[in-house]
Amino acid sequence: MISGDFWQEPFQLKTISPNWENAPSGAGIYVVRRDSPIPRVVAEDPKGVLYVGRSKRLRNRLWQLWKANHPASGFLWGHPKLAGEIMGGICRSPKDVVDRVGELTVKVAAPIGPSELEDAERAVLYAYFYQYGELPPLNFSLPKRWNEPPSDEWIGWGNEGLT
Repeated sequence: MISGDFWQEPFQLKTISPNWENAPSGAGIYVVRRDSPIPRVVAEDPKGVLYVGRSKRLRNRLWQLWKANHPASGFLWGHPKLAGEIMGGICRSPKDVVDRVGELTVKVAAPIGPSELEDAERAVLYAYFYQYGELPPLNFSLPKRWNEPPSDEWIGWGNEGLT
């Protein structure tokens, strides 16, 4: 089971810029959420989870996410109208997307040992899938990341990241 710290308090993505040195820097898992519920197949997701990811350098990955140098947010920047639908607002331009992405909330679990990253990410994805019947909207491009089910203990840990 996981040997690092557990989930930290959520924060808005735009707050890492002025507090760069305080952002988690090691390996970890991150859950990106909007501020409103998302209708899903099985039940409404009250937290509005958009993406679950992992990184060996969490601070850098969160910066990439905010600045569109990440597959999930890069997709949003390239499709402002769809970005507005996904993030729960109106986006007419890339500037609107920047503003909306900065307002997204991130919950992280760090540090996590690099050898546990894959299991930890899979646990959160499975926990989400079991609750809502599908993956978070921006995880559509990562089908192989959750092929193998994690243990029940890992799923319990993953559920903590969704609260």
